[in-house]
Amino acid sequence: MSDPELIPAMKHPAADVLRLLRLRWWVVALLGLAGSAAAVVYYVCMPQWYEAELLIIPSRNPAESSPARNLLSSLPFDLSSASPFGQSDAERIAVILQSRSVTDEIIAKFDLVERYSAGHIERARKAVWAHCATTVEKKPNVVRLTCEDSEPELARDIANAFGKASDAAFRRIAVSSAREEREFLEKRVAEAKHDLDESSEVLRRFEETHKVIDLPEQGKAVVSGMAALERDLIAKQLELSYARSFSANDEASVTQLRRQIDILSAELHALEDKRRAEPKAGGSPRSGSEIFPPAMELPALRAEMEALLREHKIRETIFLMLTQRYEARKLDEARDLSTFVVADDAALPTYRIRPTRRVIPVGMIAGLALGILLVIVPAWWKDLRRRAALEGQSGRRATSEGPSGAS
Repeated sequence: MSDPELIPAMKHPAADVLRLLRLRWWVVALLGLAGSAAAVVYYVCMPQWYEAELLIIPSRNPAESSPARNLLSSLPFDLSSASPFGQSDAERIAVILQSRSVTDEIIAKFDLVERYSAGHIERARKAVWAHCATTVEKKPNVVRLTCEDSEPELARDIANAFGKASDAAFRRIAVSSAREEREFLEKRVAEAKHDLDESSEVLRRFEETHKVIDLPEQGKAVVSGMAALERDLIAKQLELSYARSFSANDEASVTQLRRQIDILSAELHALEDKRRAEPKAGGSPRSGSEIFPPAMELPALRAEMEALLREHKIRETIFLMLTQRYEARKLDEARDLSTFVVADDAALPTYRIRPTRRVIPVGMIAGLALGILLVIVPAWWKDLRRRAALEGQSGRRATSEGPSGAS
């Protein structure tokens, strides 16, 4: 194969390589057949591996059909949250599938430490996920779990067991989260109820102190009453002016008109502002009707009452919102939560994933490549050494002829 006569000098490498391959074709063919035979033996003798697939779809928000949502739908708002996770998504499901608790449950159920000859649980976890994989498809929002094994029944059972174990883990976490939120909301509902009762008491004391029954209607009544008193007062003043034109000031009719005018003025001042209404000499203090607030105090009373009503409404809204969430969490804690749905259980696989028939042409190609290298490399190496030897002889000849030519 490395005979000097075959390659006297590789002046044209491509042509020389093709000539050498034609002369040594049987070596390339023999190694190609050997590679094909080795691939066939590998294909026949190696264990056959089968793959089972499980398809998981995140479920809808359970709060959308929650009984608490139906019971409290009459409220003017709806702030009930979703499940403790919010809306489940594919990434979260994949994380739970690959969690240590779920993996250890699968290892213990199928005794995979012994089957994979791992010796330790840590190595068994790595072996499990060397034979299983999760794929998250974000656009359809699904998770695909694939598990492979040399026994198709075991591959199917492992994939289905992963789905059941993950669903149990999701339920456990969801119930635990709902319980924690329910306990927190229980305290907040009690605090909100106390605040609401407090604001109701403050509003009640305000209404009792200022005799407020219906402030807008009372304000209208005050204005109407003041208009009527003003009309009567003007009428009496006109009568008094007329009476003075022909009567003395000490006459009974004039004195009576003056007293009526004083009474009307006191009543008018009392309706306008109680603080300005002062008792006249010889008279009694008049403060107007107790159920009619003074007109000048109406703006302050209205502003204060609006502030109290606003505070009361805010606390009432907070109380209703927290009560709604609290009732929803109580029902979520009691009922069965499911955060994903297994769309397709793993079926019994019948088509092996490896070894495949592609290994046969790959083995043949590898054998042919090895044969070509075994033909070309030795010839190339021989030619390289020959060139080095010729260059060495030329150098020695030039050195020996140099002194003689000089003499």
